[in-house]
Amino acid sequence: MLPAFAVLAFSPPERQRWVAKMGVLPDAAARLRAAVEQGLVHRAEPLRNDTSIPGTFDSAAHWPECAKVINDIRDQGNCGCCWAFAGAEAASDRACIATGGKIAQPLSAGAVCFSVYNGCGGGDMHTPWLKVQAGEVVSGAQSNNSKSDPFADDGLCYPYPLPHCRHHVGESDAPYPLEGTPGCPDLDGSPTAPGRCDASARPPHDNWDKDGVTFDGQVVVHPIDEAAVKRAIMAGGPVAASMDVLSDFPTYKSGVYVPKSSDVLGSHAVRIVGWGVDQGKAYWRVANSWNTYWGESGFFRIAMGNTCGLLDTVVASSDDATWKAKAS
Repeated sequence: MLPAFAVLAFSPPERQRWVAKMGVLPDAAARLRAAVEQGLVHRAEPLRNDTSIPGTFDSAAHWPECAKVINDIRDQGNCGCCWAFAGAEAASDRACIATGGKIAQPLSAGAVCFSVYNGCGGGDMHTPWLKVQAGEVVSGAQSNNSKSDPFADDGLCYPYPLPHCRHHVGESDAPYPLEGTPGCPDLDGSPTAPGRCDASARPPHDNWDKDGVTFDGQVVVHPIDEAAVKRAIMAGGPVAASMDVLSDFPTYKSGVYVPKSSDVLGSHAVRIVGWGVDQGKAYWRVANSWNTYWGESGFFRIAMGNTCGLLDTVVASSDDATWKAKAS
């Protein structure tokens, strides 16, 4: 069993392999700025500064009709498509919240990841949002045979096809094979999105061209400002963000993560769902995509502020966006 906050030591080949799974492409902030300059992404309009910000906020508790969606922790498997998971999950949350729980279904991270070149090899933070906005993302559970997935029996269009893996925890801590071992093999490239729904899909989710959701509004990047990000979450729901992964982060187990290492392994995409205070330590509550056996049942808490560059690339739909099922 690995101790909490252990610093991982890598041989050069191991390090290269591990860093390759950090799914946010290098220079994420610069690439996001370029998308703003191209007019694909917009800078978020500042929200009213007189909005009262509570000391603690939990999206699932605030929008109980969407708690099942917001608390859904997925597993990216042995694939560097965290960028697709963070965006698809935050978009799922926001679609549910904006429709008062009428659209309460996960959007397929696989449909996002496997529809771009080298998806498992990394992507940009804004790509999932642009695809959802364009109506290109169907519904999809974590898998069609996972008993731990609350949506596994819902007959959604494109379940994630890659198996669960054991991510940076001891063998006794998770019932899945370790990355790179039989049952969780290294991939030779990325799967290809099939363009048709899985055989397990049922109406109304069995038509690839008609399934999924879309929104009228902008894809926005929020400023590197703690209060602005909090207000954005309070106004519209969870947001996608990327963070620098230091060598003491993968073995996190519980508590408020305060980095002890300066060794950056790469950039990882996550979903910020709220914040709070624990024994005087203010933190962000964040959802990861390494299944529920990692961290605090798949979540982690990280010291408040821009720790590990968490606020450098906060992306979401605009708070006034209107969401609808694509077939409506």
